[in-house]
Amino acid sequence: MINLFRNHKRSHYFLVAALVLGTLTSLLPSHALAASTNLYMANSGASSGSDLYVQVRTSTGSQQIDSVEADFTYPTSLLTYVGTDNTGSAFDVNASETGGSGAVSVQVGSTTPQAGDLLVATIHFTVGGPGISNLNFQNTSVVLNGGVNVLSQTNNAKFLGIAGPLVPVYRLYNTGNNDRLLTMDANERAFWDARPSSGWTDEGVAFYASQASAAGLSPVYRFYNGTIHDRLLTMDANEKAYWDARPSSGWSDEGVNFYAATSSMTGLTPVYRLYNTGNHDRLLTMDANERAFWDARPSSGWTDEGVAFYAAQ
Repeated sequence: MINLFRNHKRSHYFLVAALVLGTLTSLLPSHALAASTNLYMANSGASSGSDLYVQVRTSTGSQQIDSVEADFTYPTSLLTYVGTDNTGSAFDVNASETGGSGAVSVQVGSTTPQAGDLLVATIHFTVGGPGISNLNFQNTSVVLNGGVNVLSQTNNAKFLGIAGPLVPVYRLYNTGNNDRLLTMDANERAFWDARPSSGWTDEGVAFYASQASAAGLSPVYRFYNGTIHDRLLTMDANEKAYWDARPSSGWSDEGVNFYAATSSMTGLTPVYRLYNTGNHDRLLTMDANERAFWDARPSSGWTDEGVAFYAAQ
């Protein structure tokens, strides 16, 4: 799996590089070894101003490797390539290092086979401004063992130029009680995915949000009502306090579910909340078509409560 993670230094834009997660792309050739080999990016040191350091790493488990080629693209409108640093790299042969014009390529090797969690290289960028961008690995990326590509998957990256990290928030729908569940917890999602008889249907990624607090973001709290089997997500501290003060109502505070932006900015999309006066269900959606569908059918009981917060697609 290729993952992209970044560290940052806050600039005058309050720009922070965020964790990047994205769509998995299989790179497993027919002759690849059975062991799963991951190529990813992790946090590295940051200097002053709007510098961004991206640490390219590979995780091979017990699988030995001898060379890596990591190729990925980046948005030139937001990032400027400065250079590649091999300090601390597990690989002692630097075959090629190029960057600029929206693409980075690092090719390294080792005279001694390596295994485990290994630093490949650290890429230095400067950030030109706030906004959503992606770092996308190309299918030319490989992790080799004796000439055999053992790289199993690639994982593209997303970052927000205000705060991070960003991770997917999944939405599930229950066909039995019409409840909707939004969760960033992969274990919670997997739990219900493994129990289709419960009525839960996985609707996939609803949007991307942050796991941690940061400038420009506020917590989104989740409540659960066991009486009506409903879930409520709110960024409104007054709404949270109202239900916290009324435990007899059945609402139980489950704490912070994720963090989202309180106002619009480049690359973010509003997430709307609708309330159903009939079954007391609540619906959070980034899909303008879904919102318009229910807005056009007031007899269904759905009332549009407007923008709940802003998140990334």
